[in-house]
Amino acid sequence: MYTMETKRLVLRELRDSDMEAIIAMLGSQTVMRLLFGGSPMTAQEAGVFINDNFYFGREICGIGVLCEKEGGSCVGFAGLLPAVISTKTTTKLVLPFRETNRAKGTPQKSEWRKSHTVSRIST
Repeated sequence: MYTMETKRLVLRELRDSDMEAIIAMLGSQTVMRLLFGGSPMTAQEAGVFINDNFYFGREICGIGVLCEKEGGSCVGFAGLLPAVISTKTTTKLVLPFRETNRAKGTPQKSEWRKSHTVSRIST
């Protein structure tokens, strides 16, 4: 099993206890407006999306659950997904946060690189 850690966050595999929060995120217009076509997903669509893409932990790619180290609460999801750009297959970073965690502020690019540098990848 893979995990990635920063100073404050852990990216880990999806657990049954995460499903409600992840389905709520995928169904939120606010969270989804810039992701995956810009529309919220129904619970059924979210279930299919989760089954197809949330495989981080078993593999180094795929989407995993982003949690705070302290307390372990789910703050969002993140991962690398395959993407085709101009007939080239590459990877795409996915990093949305739950609406309830936006009050803590979303870091600017330079802050993100500094405060969210992966400090450890473990198996």
